[in-house]
Amino acid sequence: MRALEQDTKEESVKRKGSSIIFMNDEGQILLFLRDNKFDLPYPNMWDVPGGHVETDESPENCIIREMKEEMDLVLDEFELFSKNECYSSSSKIWLTESL
Repeated sequence: MRALEQDTKEESVKRKGSSIIFMNDEGQILLFLRDNKFDLPYPNMWDVPGGHVETDESPENCIIREMKEEMDLVLDEFELFSKNECYSSSSKIWLTESL
């Protein structure tokens, strides 16, 4: 979904991230448009919801926290879809939930 060529702006410290894919019964996926601010990674691009995993936080707890903070959603049922190591300085955990 994202271009993998953005190593130039990334920090040298590897950061973990967690994202979730919301898919309804019709196979539609929820995306959001990122802010168009030059200091953000991937400005003005479509993305799936998620965020950075905090110290001593699991990827699953990260998704629960991020969805409560960003969308006021309380997640209780979701499953691991895949775990990926990205070529940028962050790793991603992709989780999915059927609505």
